[in-house]
Parts: sequence; structure tokens; C-alpha cells
Amino acid sequence: MDMVMPRTIDRLSYIARDLSLAPAGEKLGIFVERATAIGGLVRGGFFTPEVVEQKLWDVARAHKLVGLPGSAAEQHISAVIETAVALVDDGDRDDEAGNDGSTGTTTNGNAAQATPALVTPCETLSPEEIADEIERIIYLRAAAAVEQLELADPRDRWRHTGEQPPRTIEPAPEAARHHTPRSTVDAFFLRRQSQ
Repeated sequence: MDMVMPRTIDRLSYIARDLSLAPAGEKLGIFVERATAIGGLVRGGFFTPEVVEQKLWDVARAHKLVGLPGSAAEQHISAVIETAVALVDDGDRDDEAGNDGSTGTTTNGNAAQATPALVTPCETLSPEEIADEIERIIYLRAAAAVEQLELADPRDRWRHTGEQPPRTIEPAPEAARHHTPRSTVDAFFLRRQSQ
């Protein structure tokens, strides 16, 4: 377990990086988006809930999203983190309890308690395969971002649209410098020596 935690924490460092690059007014929204995305990976067995919870709290405190103890901001962040590290999605809880999701009552009329489903870790993938899959996803997202940037730039759009590349204007060659022929120079020096 000691070997997994540092790698897991390193894999989550992009959240802090994204928040540090975000404008001040958008940090909370980005934090919620990243926490929601990580929640899916926790439920998929890629990360342990304890490590993710600790990392999300560290990031929230570092970017001053938490506020004072007991404040509404702290309660909101707490709810976001609890949702992210929950092993059962809220929609799954309603389905297991027989809730229709809107009235809070069960479809069969009983007020039955839902038992949380156990999530088994990815038994078919080794930690190295999980890391490779996450890196592949990151690579694909980076490639998509580069493609969007190139499509927005008229100089690079042709790489994705099948258009002809834009014509580049080549600089005119420098005019050849005039050199006096060697025979003229020799004749000059020969004439001068004979005088």
C-alpha cells in the first residue's frame, strides 16, 4: 500500500495545477468538476477513497476554497468531497432502494434502507496497466486540445481539413554581389607595376 499512495497522490496533482491556472472566480467550479471526475475513478476502483479525500481537502485548503470552520463554504466543499469519494453513486442508491428519484418514497411503498454496494477494485488490470490507461487518456485529451488549437489557426488548419497548405512567401534571394573578374584585377596590377 505504501507504494500505491505516492503514485496516487502524484496522479492527482493535476487538480492543484488546474486550480492554480484558473481565474479566481472559476476555481470553485473547476474544483467541483475535477472532484466529480475523480469520483468516477474512485468508484471504478482506480483510486482509494481515503487518499483522494485527503488530496481534495489539501487542494481546497491550498486554494482557499474552504473558508472558516463551520462556514457554508466549508460545508459545500465537504459535500463535494463526500460525493466524490462515495463508493456508490447517488443514482445507484436510488435504484437499489427502489426510489423513483423524485418523491423520496420507494416504488413498492416500503421505506427500505439501501445497502451500499461493494465496489471491487479493478481485478483485471494491474497498477501498471491502470497507470498506462490514465496516461493514454491524458495523451488523447492533449492531442484533442492541440487539434482544436490548430483548427483555430488558419496557418495550421490544413493539417486536419484536407485543404492545401497556405502558400508561404519565400524571401527573395540576395542579389549577387558584383565581383571584379580576376583577369581585370591582374591586368590592373600588371599595368601598375610596369609604370
